[in-house]
Amino acid sequence: MTKPRRIKSLVKTVPDGTQTAAQHKALEWLKERGGDGMFDRWGKVVAQGERSMALKATWYNLQELGLVEVYMAPKRRIRVTKRN
Repeated sequence: MTKPRRIKSLVKTVPDGTQTAAQHKALEWLKERGGDGMFDRWGKVVAQGERSMALKATWYNLQELGLVEVYMAPKRRIRVTKRN
């Protein structure tokens, strides 16, 4: 009988405060493009003419963590907070 293998955690602790790899990639993507963008009608963020592949839920999770700020009615723009 073989020993069961231990599965290492897939999520690494990142010093920027993100909880998942998707959140970290989305935050880095936004920082690389000036830290400011807007939501298009499909819920994707557009920054400096490029469209993010992150889901809108990922951005709202980052907002709950205080890493990004969604502003301007009706929640159309997004920017990195000063915490980053």
